[in-house]
Amino acid sequence: MIVKVVDTVGADHVSLRSDFDGSVKTACDPSKLSSLTHALLEAGLDTETIGKVMGGNMVRVLRARLN
Repeated sequence: MIVKVVDTVGADHVSLRSDFDGSVKTACDPSKLSSLTHALLEAGLDTETIGKVMGGNMVRVLRARLN
């Protein structure tokens, strides 16, 4: 699904949600994020795109909104 969204809207508009801060229960175990990274590499995404998806875009948007 992540690859499809990146292909549809572009890498600058895709990010994991910030639910992994421990404040809420999630369906995804954050300790498995390395498996997701590996799957994204296997699906053909480059490291720059994966960095954006795995948190880079979230940080960019938060910084822009909090300034």
